[in-house]
Amino acid sequence: MKHCSLNSIPPEGVSHNPNIRKQVMLRKGDLPHLTNFSQARFAPGQVAPGHCHDNMSEVFFVESGSA
Repeated sequence: MKHCSLNSIPPEGVSHNPNIRKQVMLRKGDLPHLTNFSQARFAPGQVAPGHCHDNMSEVFFVESGSA
């Protein structure tokens, strides 16, 4: 599992325009196979129990609140 905070990721320019800044959370090769990239909204206090998948990795981006 990789945990990161946007506050700790330095911005870098995109290849086609260095004035456009991005923060890269995952780079090619960070995950062996990407099977799904989704957004989910959790209600306050809602919990997803810890688990693992044999055939995929999950990435959680917490936009607000805490995890």
